[in-house]
Amino acid sequence: LSGDKALYYRRDIKKQLEKLQWLIETLLKMSKIDAKTAIFHRQQLLAKDILSKAMEPFAIPMELKEQKCVLNCSNEKMFGDDQWTMEAFSNLIKNAMEHTPDGGTIQLIVSENPLYTEVIVQDNGEGITEEDIPYMFERFYKGKNAKPESVGIGLAFARMIITAQNGTISVKNHPDGGACFTVRFYKQII
Repeated sequence: LSGDKALYYRRDIKKQLEKLQWLIETLLKMSKIDAKTAIFHRQQLLAKDILSKAMEPFAIPMELKEQKCVLNCSNEKMFGDDQWTMEAFSNLIKNAMEHTPDGGTIQLIVSENPLYTEVIVQDNGEGITEEDIPYMFERFYKGKNAKPESVGIGLAFARMIITAQNGTISVKNHPDGGACFTVRFYKQII
């Protein structure tokens, strides 16, 4: 193989291995949650810190697609495990990024009331077909608008993490277009 071709194949193999590693790690984590052996350290978290960290891995891919990710929050607090919660939001942000067109916008909107902290992850992509909505959080389910390389576990994994922490997640289409995921983390009872 020529130098350029060999380099291309090495990069492609590396990319495929990274995807396979992510898939195996995610399936193992899902199994731990299923078996109730995953440990969640419930603590008070600052929403903007968790969401900022969850956004970090996507900064370069979003820049390449000229996408914006707007974080609309102040000092709202939520209760959960910082690592697991960040992983759940990373999956939601990744999903939004994949379904947002070049030059599009993803919004993370946080609000708080006496009962719960709510985080909305909204994109301005193509939205979700009505027949797909009831199944979006099912393991290995791929919606009509899914990319061919999609495995169908990211949203299921996010839901598992959120519900394991007594949170809720729902999805609908936004009236102006795009998908709108709503996550609620209920306050700690004192």
